[in-house]
Amino acid sequence: MLLQSAWLAPRTRALPVYLPAELIGPLRAWLEAVYLPDALLGFAVEWRAWHEGERVVPATGVEVSLFPTSHLDNLRQRLDPAAGKFEVFGLDLRWAGKRIVFSSDLGSPGDILPALADPCDVLVCELSHFRPPELHDVLRGRPIGTLVFNHLAPELNGREKELVASARDALPQIGRILAVRDGERVQF
Repeated sequence: MLLQSAWLAPRTRALPVYLPAELIGPLRAWLEAVYLPDALLGFAVEWRAWHEGERVVPATGVEVSLFPTSHLDNLRQRLDPAAGKFEVFGLDLRWAGKRIVFSSDLGSPGDILPALADPCDVLVCELSHFRPPELHDVLRGRPIGTLVFNHLAPELNGREKELVASARDALPQIGRILAVRDGERVQF
């Protein structure tokens, strides 16, 4: 939808798209199959492969680095243990003197630890693949300004106030704790 919207806008500047290397070919083939080939778009799509530990500057003053998560490790073991596929990355974004960590999908709460070695202003963390107390154990005592829960497990939907209250009790060092839904805007 992003590419289609940019085509309809019409966009003329090149658009860098970052993703695991293994997904570039399939995504380009899918775009061809749904009639959004590069030639039709009217702007260049710069396909850029993410690599673990890499630092990228996607815009002036913005620096992003990646940390791996184990979200798809079980799938890799079942389907193709030797493949360098099934990569999932969290993002460590620095901009205007702020540091924002986006967990992406985690295999376990401990996946976030490398990104929390330094204080962060905002941690946006999924809460769909493990229970809240498991995450509380990992975050306890960590210097985090604001914690934003997203991608909630189905059993947590509608229980956002309870989730936030529980996190406040378990994580008193965190200044602000929110649980958000798709499309919601949060001021930082």
